[in-house]
Amino acid sequence: MTDPARLRALTFLAEALGPEKGAPLLAGPLASAPAKEVRVRVLEALGMIRAKEGVSLALAQMKDAEPAIRNAAAVALGRIGDPAAVPALLGGLDD
Repeated sequence: MTDPARLRALTFLAEALGPEKGAPLLAGPLASAPAKEVRVRVLEALGMIRAKEGVSLALAQMKDAEPAIRNAAAVALGRIGDPAAVPALLGGLDD
């Protein structure tokens, strides 16, 4: 499935499943969607469920060319609350 609207809808379902069942879907197949709006929503959902699986994904997305992706990654890292994310968050303050 490649339809961005459907993939985005799946992120809400994965979020509702919670960290144990939803995080692997969000950080796995949904995270590789090419559509910006899906990738932003994946990061938002990972942050909302405070999924540790989202840390490495969000850290990688802090260097994305799209400001919306970088912003969603920073918010997700803040919500997840992993201390390992602090340097990346501080480094992104100038952005």
